[in-house]
Amino acid sequence: MYDGLLKVRISSPPVDGQANSACVKYFSKLFKMPKSDIAIFKGERSKRKRLLLKHADIVNVTEIIQKICDAKQ
Repeated sequence: MYDGLLKVRISSPPVDGQANSACVKYFSKLFKMPKSDIAIFKGERSKRKRLLLKHADIVNVTEIIQKICDAKQ
């Protein structure tokens, strides 16, 4: 976490939506949910993105993010 934001590195280039697709794929695997349930609703052309996680269990998502943050410290 950096200033309340989750920082993720994606190796795909920001060309033809490749980085956006890689971002959605990453979070799909991380949260064990279908890619169709993840949408970038703000920042498609920016480094800063906001994701919409449809049908997500907020407790589960929070626990996964917390584990990642704890492991990075």
